[in-house]
Amino acid sequence: MYSNSKGFSKILILLCITAFLLGSLMIYKNNIQKSPNPTPTPLFTPIKKRSVSPNVIKSITLGKSINPQTGNIIEKSSTFTIKDPSIYSVLELKSFTPPINISYILYRNGQYADFGGTKIEKPTDYLNFNMTLNQNGNRLPGSYRQNFYINGILEKAIVFDITQ
Repeated sequence: MYSNSKGFSKILILLCITAFLLGSLMIYKNNIQKSPNPTPTPLFTPIKKRSVSPNVIKSITLGKSINPQTGNIIEKSSTFTIKDPSIYSVLELKSFTPPINISYILYRNGQYADFGGTKIEKPTDYLNFNMTLNQNGNRLPGSYRQNFYINGILEKAIVFDITQ
């Protein structure tokens, strides 16, 4: 009788283990069938395509003086001194549908330096921005980049130097 209870205990343990494994397998299969295929997580955020430029600026000319009647540059230059009284950026514009906002961000040696802009309500062929001397009567030397934006979208850029 003692030996039969040992055999019975072994069979009972094997039946319990088998039942547990079969139950676990059925639960696993039900969960796999119910859940949709997982979407893989990207390793990085995809870059969004840049907005299309409105293509309004035909050209940008830099100079030290402009003709007040035409708005055109009289003396073109891409190098200026710290004592030049004005630096003009003249934008020649293509035809566009007003109103538009034209703005710029100025960088000196890769660092933010200034910004400006205007809203244009009527069609025009030219627009100029004038950078004047600071309160000390000069400006900082360096390599400059002026980015121009149409309605907040980068359109064109121009580079110039200011020397001692």
